[in-house]
Order: sequence, then C-alpha cells, then structure tokens
Amino acid sequence: MRKRVPTIKDSRHLPFAPPPLDRALNSVHRFLIASASSRCSHRGARHRLGRGVEGCSPFGPAVDFVSSAFGCSKLVYPLLLRIHEVSTPEQISDWFSDPAAHRRMLDDKVRCEAFRRAIQQMVEPGDTVVDLGAGTGLLSFFAVQAGARHVYAIEFSSIGDVAQELIELNGFRDKITLIRANSKNVQLPELADVLVSETMSSFCFDAENTIEFMADARDRFLKPGGKLIPQFAETFIVPVSSEAFGIGSFADLQYDLRYAPFRKKLFSEVSLVRAYGLPLQQLSAPSVCHQIDFRTAVQNPGKTFLPFCIDSEGRLDGFLGWFKARLAENVSIDNSPYSAPTCWWHTYFPTLEQTTVFPGQKILFELEPLNIEDQAHWSYCTRRLPK
Repeated sequence: MRKRVPTIKDSRHLPFAPPPLDRALNSVHRFLIASASSRCSHRGARHRLGRGVEGCSPFGPAVDFVSSAFGCSKLVYPLLLRIHEVSTPEQISDWFSDPAAHRRMLDDKVRCEAFRRAIQQMVEPGDTVVDLGAGTGLLSFFAVQAGARHVYAIEFSSIGDVAQELIELNGFRDKITLIRANSKNVQLPELADVLVSETMSSFCFDAENTIEFMADARDRFLKPGGKLIPQFAETFIVPVSSEAFGIGSFADLQYDLRYAPFRKKLFSEVSLVRAYGLPLQQLSAPSVCHQIDFRTAVQNPGKTFLPFCIDSEGRLDGFLGWFKARLAENVSIDNSPYSAPTCWWHTYFPTLEQTTVFPGQKILFELEPLNIEDQAHWSYCTRRLPK
C-alpha cells in the first residue's frame, strides 16, 4: 500500500500558529506565470512565462511587510495587480506549432522511452486508445505498435499537419484518426480502453492545464475501469542557494558600476531554469508539495503550506520545484535536478531579498495555484517560523 506523504492544506491545520507579519522572511509577494489551457486545446506553452506581480498580501489587504534578515520590518505600499506578456490562445498554439519545440521533446530519450514502456505495459491487443495532445503523434504510434486496434489522436495546433503526414508515411492511416479540435469539443464514436497524454509542464500541472483536460477526457472518453497514462504525480519543492542560477549568478558590481535595481528586478520573477548538473546548495530536505491522482482529480490543487527545517547554512536564493510522475507500474519519470536531463526545465521561485539561514531555523513556504481568465498562475510567499 502506498504510504501517503502528508501535506498541510490549510493554516487551521498547522501544528503551529502562523507568525505575525513583522516576522516575514521577505516581502509577501505574488507572482503570475502566464500559461495555457492544454495542448489538446490551444497547447500551453511549456517555456512561456509572464512577469512578476508584487503586492496583494494574503495576510491583509492594506499593506505588505518586508523583513531584512528576519527583523526590522518596514512598510511597503501594495501595488495594483498587473499582468504582462499573457499569452493568447493563438500565440500559444503558434508556439506548439514550431517543429523545433517538438524536436526537443523527440530528442528526449528519457521521456520518450518511459512513455513507450508504459504504453507497452498498459495497452493490450485490440484496445482503443485516446492520445490527448498528440503533437507529432509519437505516443499514438507507440500505441499501435503495442497492438491497439484504433487510436484517436487529438491535436489542436498546426503541428497536426505534420502528424497527419507521419501517420500516412508510416502506414497507420487505418489505425489512427487525427482529430484537429479542442478536446472539450470532441465527441468520439466509441469509448476507449486507455487514455494517454503527455501534457505535463516543468511543475507537472501549472502550464498546460493538464488536470482539467485529463479529467474531461477521462470522464467522457474512457470506458468504466479504463486505464490512464500517467496515473499519479507528485511535485517537490526545496529551498536552495546557487551561484549558477540564483542571485549569485549576477553580481551587484558590473564594469565598476552598481546594478542592484536591475538585479532585484531580474530575481523578482518566477522563471524556468535548467538546473541539471548545476552547482546548488540544498538548504533543507525536499518536501512533497502536491499529490495528483489523475484517475480522480478534477481541478488544480489548492493552497499548500510547506514548513522547512534548515539543515545547512547558506544564502536563501529561492525555491526550486520539479515533479515525478508514475506512468505505469514500475515506470516513472521525473525532472529532478539530480536525475538525468529531460526536455523539462525546473520552476524557480526566487526570494526578493536574500538572507542567510542557519541550521535549526524553520521557514514556511506558502504556494497557491490561481486561475485567472482560464490561465494558471502562482501566488507564493515565504515566512520565518518561531523556533
């Protein structure tokens, strides 16, 4: 039986009282990541990010507090919510129409071989399969090779033109039906035995609205007791310091000139980084942030509170996030910075004001996925906890 890793979903269930505002680690800040509805609709851009937004403290509507080195608070006036570079469905569809984007995914042997093994294990001869967000059709081809009687490949973007050519070139015209539409508007002539989808983003569910579209397809396309690939996923967060991608990667002094304001701007936004093999200092053990069962989930997880106990002295630059997904029994894939590199990057939540932390100190990372105009965004803040 799987051992469930507990996560704290509501402050009322915290084993401690939240600290007062003047104990805040950094300015309580909110950031938005422009994302998408899914590749099965208009294909969420895996690497397209919006700019950061400050203000709107979850602890009170009037003011936010900034703490320097855990003390001596000062007042900061809240800023109005503003969003920059929010991608339109057309822009996102264009991104996933780019063959270069699909080459990066096809070149990822770790990703592709894991999905092939899962499909070989889950698809039985004679099965009907749905491929949600089919892209160039690779997973559909794997399903046919595993013995599927028929595959319905759903792809909205114009990369579907290439998928159709590949279907015909490889002799799968009678085995694969390509459907060029938003999956929520699709009606299939029969129910399927297996639903497969690779629409995961760097933090699993944040940039392609995977959970919502998987739930809709699961409920409408699958037979009772049908199989899903992936089945389950967890996301992880760890506080880090790094000279490679953190605040240390851009010095305040450049060409004998001070660049503090630019430096602050540069590291005040959520970003994607490729941390594979890069030097980083892990300041605490990683914590499970979300647990997603694709067989039952219907919407994105809610607010999560993650307490960390610092076990290594260092400068807190921010928090690094990744995922691990179970595709089938004994078949999993992850984008941990300690694993073999994949096409997925890592989600980096920087802290506005870096401070040194020491073993035994406790900090609380609060993370909430938001939905604004059908776009997925992140709200987060960091606080020190009393000893």
